[in-house]
Amino acid sequence: MTPFTIAARANMILVVFMLLMKTFFFLRIFENMSYIVTMLRNVVYDLRIFLSFYAIITVLFSLVIGILGIGNFNLDESFAKLN
Repeated sequence: MTPFTIAARANMILVVFMLLMKTFFFLRIFENMSYIVTMLRNVVYDLRIFLSFYAIITVLFSLVIGILGIGNFNLDESFAKLN
């Protein structure tokens, strides 16, 4: 498996996300960082509904752009005409 496949990239995103969460967990040891980490966790928890809605809207918008073929250089010009 090459590092440019979708599975490898998804795996790397998951690993980076888990490392970020573990780093935040260990930053709570320091008293100065504890407030910031707790605040970030509460903000993400409170925004989870908005973030999920935003992700759905982003996916739907990208599907519309894909159907319209905007920016696809493999299509000829006759595909983009409305006639």
